[in-house]
Amino acid sequence: MSAGTSDRLVPRWVHVWAILTVIVTACLLVLGGLVTTFRVGMADPVWPTTPWFLFSTSWTEPRPGFLIEHAHRLAGFSVGGLTAILVLGLWWTEPRAWSRWLGLLALIGLLANFGQFHRLLMEQVRAAEIVVPQTAVLGMLVSFLIVIVAA
Repeated sequence: MSAGTSDRLVPRWVHVWAILTVIVTACLLVLGGLVTTFRVGMADPVWPTTPWFLFSTSWTEPRPGFLIEHAHRLAGFSVGGLTAILVLGLWWTEPRAWSRWLGLLALIGLLANFGQFHRLLMEQVRAAEIVVPQTAVLGMLVSFLIVIVAA
């Protein structure tokens, strides 16, 4: 076996899922470019709203900027979900037990801190008064660094 290869077997579905994640991430980047180009980053007057808000609103009512911004949020939500499943698939195939458990604990910490971060942001009604919850951000950063170490 050469120096650049690995004997680790990864299931085919993980590879296909990684490709799907890359494709959806590319869509996210294109939508982000549209948000920036059309300057519609805060087109939603009731930010932050849930990413599935587009499914419960009339499509004849909103302006194009509103739709672009929410499509970008929905794509970001999708990338997050796809990435989480990809991480779980890679975790499941990891042969080193210590790395699997350290990674799992760090991932749980990361998701818990992200949930706390999102909850605190959703409690803030007015976009002009948004305060970034620094303890949740610090917790996400620490958990992310542990994930990197475990990898």
